[in-house]
Amino acid sequence: MHKRATAVLLVVGGLLTGTAIAQTPPNPTQQLGATAQRFGAAPRIVRRDALAFLREPPSARFDVAFLDPPYASPLDPLLTLLPPWLAPGALVYVERPRAAGLPVVAGGEWAKRSHAGAVEYGLLSFAAVV
Repeated sequence: MHKRATAVLLVVGGLLTGTAIAQTPPNPTQQLGATAQRFGAAPRIVRRDALAFLREPPSARFDVAFLDPPYASPLDPLLTLLPPWLAPGALVYVERPRAAGLPVVAGGEWAKRSHAGAVEYGLLSFAAVV
């Protein structure tokens, strides 16, 4: 039986990509490509606005999503648009300033949450993926 590869979505610095990574300057594209090659992966790297990307019809479903938007920027818009992009059973890793805390998410449940220094982080799961 062929096992499907885990699909990962990373949202870093307000930009996003699927099975790839996008980030505001400095541009980590070369570093990401080199790291992916070491793991035998071929990521699709897209540099564009995360909210605009997530507003489009999903082109893929992801098993894991990492949300690390610019420090203290609102998470609600990303978390509202993300569920259609998630595979059943997907987990979303979220990092926020500890002072802001992790938000209450409609349809979502924090499977785990903790903090380190000034950062609070958690794993979010959604009861039903759209």
